[in-house]
Amino acid sequence: MVVEMFNSLMVKTIEENIYSDIPISEKNLNLCHLQYVDDALLFYQPNLECLLNMKRVLRCFQIVLRLNTNFLKSSLLGVGNVEELKT
Repeated sequence: MVVEMFNSLMVKTIEENIYSDIPISEKNLNLCHLQYVDDALLFYQPNLECLLNMKRVLRCFQIVLRLNTNFLKSSLLGVGNVEELKT
């Protein structure tokens, strides 16, 4: 049930242009997130605004559901040209 709420929240953030997913196909297929049990992989455009917005969304999700996002166990991995995030 919580996983479906998170999925709905991610879809809504994309619709509201708070978060940007990544195109992975020429046939208009985009990737936003993958979930398995209590783990999630988030995919987003490589810019600082998108990263900060995602952290805000996770904080709101945490407050509403009283679940903790452990940012100390989280990782940020850049693929390709992510110069803006290196500074």
